[in-house]
Amino acid sequence: LSWGELYASSSYRVNQEGDLDYEYGDVFLANVAAGVPLGHALGVGWLDRFTPGLELNFRWADYDEFHRERYRDSGGSILYVTPSLRVALPWWSARGPALRGSVQIPTTSAWLNHFQKEDPIWMLGLHYAF
Repeated sequence: LSWGELYASSSYRVNQEGDLDYEYGDVFLANVAAGVPLGHALGVGWLDRFTPGLELNFRWADYDEFHRERYRDSGGSILYVTPSLRVALPWWSARGPALRGSVQIPTTSAWLNHFQKEDPIWMLGLHYAF
């Protein structure tokens, strides 16, 4: 888009039993994200290198199984809010490679089955748009 970018995805993964008789539950993932270059938002061209973003990441997982018995403290749903910042590397244009940092923050653990604790997840990586 002329003002920024939008992204959405979803997937469903069917897991199978592994060598140790443990099977992770099937998983459904859904993501929605937006990013707006600061230069566009503020009308200052040189700030286009910096693109803050915000994502909503939803995960539903079925119960895990061990020796074909349900593992009680597994599965359920969780929603993360994920702010991010992408910085274009200085020797390329704003559409080239960038460094991207984000933190995935769980909004609640109440939708998870029994005792589970989710902590924020920090990520740093190299981003390249095709």
